[in-house]
Amino acid sequence: MNSIATAISNGRTDTSFVAELLGLVAAGRGVAFAPSDLYAFPHVGVVFVTLGHPQLTLEASAIWKRERETPQLRSFVDIMVQGA
Repeated sequence: MNSIATAISNGRTDTSFVAELLGLVAAGRGVAFAPSDLYAFPHVGVVFVTLGHPQLTLEASAIWKRERETPQLRSFVDIMVQGA
C-alpha cells in the first residue's frame, strides 16, 4: 500500500482494518485520508475522491519502555527527529 495518513490509522493495513475504516466512514463517524488502493474495497455509502496534489502532515510520537532503550533505538529516534 502507499503511505497512509488517516485520523484513525495506527499502521494497520490488514483487511479487518480496511473494513473497520470503511464501516466507520459509512456510519457517518468521520472521514479518512487513505491510499487510493482502498478503491478496491468499495463500500455502500462511502464516496472516494482522488486528491490532486495532497500535502499532508502527520504528527507522530515514538514511545518505548525506558528500561528497554538501546543505542540502536536511540539512533533510529534521532534520525526520525532530524527528518522532521
